[in-house]
Amino acid sequence: MKVIARIPVLSNRGIFIMMFQHITPEFVNSAITNQLLEKLTLQFPIFAAPIGSLVSCALLKKVAENGGMGFYPATWKSASVYQQELSAIIKEISNHHFGINFVVCQIKPTDLQDKIKFALSQGIKNFSFSWGDLKDHPDIVALIKKNQGIIFHTVGDLGQALAAIKATADILIVQGTEAGGHVLGKKSLTELVKEIIPLANPRQIPVIATGGIAHGSQMKSLLDLGAAGIQMGTAFIVAEESLAHEIYKETLTKTQSIDQLILTDRVFTKDWKAPLRVVRTEAVNNYLQDSKATGAVIAWTANGDPLTEGSDMPPLQKMTGKIEKLAFYAGTGITFGLQQKPVTAIMQQFLQEYRQALIGNPQKKLQDPVKEDPQKNHKIPRAKL
Repeated sequence: MKVIARIPVLSNRGIFIMMFQHITPEFVNSAITNQLLEKLTLQFPIFAAPIGSLVSCALLKKVAENGGMGFYPATWKSASVYQQELSAIIKEISNHHFGINFVVCQIKPTDLQDKIKFALSQGIKNFSFSWGDLKDHPDIVALIKKNQGIIFHTVGDLGQALAAIKATADILIVQGTEAGGHVLGKKSLTELVKEIIPLANPRQIPVIATGGIAHGSQMKSLLDLGAAGIQMGTAFIVAEESLAHEIYKETLTKTQSIDQLILTDRVFTKDWKAPLRVVRTEAVNNYLQDSKATGAVIAWTANGDPLTEGSDMPPLQKMTGKIEKLAFYAGTGITFGLQQKPVTAIMQQFLQEYRQALIGNPQKKLQDPVKEDPQKNHKIPRAKL
């Protein structure tokens, strides 16, 4: 059910105008969420993380069709593949309800600028950045702002949030330590949101919370703290539309304890200077025991390219070989019991859980997140959301 809400919007010239916007009843009373939805013309404040090579055009399309927004990971794409895939996505998502993500520390400035110029020429307005400070790229910021683009910036602590705001980020994505993959967050998601909201909300900068989210009641708790929306990654890896290998998806659905995950900086790190969270498979235990991977070929991509032991590539469809030795990235959201199903079903269930939480009847009690110290093999309890 939708209602029509009349929302005051600040135009670029500083004049308040009145616009009509379709907003679902459960968000009408949340000013900062209302602002985010209007800004991006979305129905729900739900975002799909740029989960690397696991993202497909079909996944982005279904997230958009169900009222949310996903991010296309562009960092490691060649210019030709990037332009081809982006053009295909634009044809499928005509309302442009998707964004493009760049890992700043992993891309050459010239490549970054060229890719952004192409995206802008195609009418794309949403740009997400992580693992880097945009103050080092004033030309990129100026280019996006000149074309009325919107800058999302992922941050992992208060200092990074301040830097992103100074670099004129429009929206902050705050990542907690509960996240899967390479972890930027320095504290639990709840702690970070509580620290950053007083900085961002008075400046009318919406905060999207991410890290270990897979249940609708978590969105209720985070919106209560002042967040404008949430972003999920692991929950979409098991979606039918994701490009994850079937073994990867099955492993995530069977992994339901934080004890089965590890946050470490000793495996699959390659040239990343950060810890990462993966499923603690037999291969991971062997890597940790042997201190380093042997470099032997263990698998092959769909194109026949070899993958060596310790590769940071996640298992993708049509890969062959010892898939179980690859990196099974996962956040703590696995504790809610993930299921392989279409994106539409994932989002509908998430929203139903959120609505149940609104009326004080959550379908499942929130788990107590646990962080594993990359330098030690003991667990550190984290606060509940």
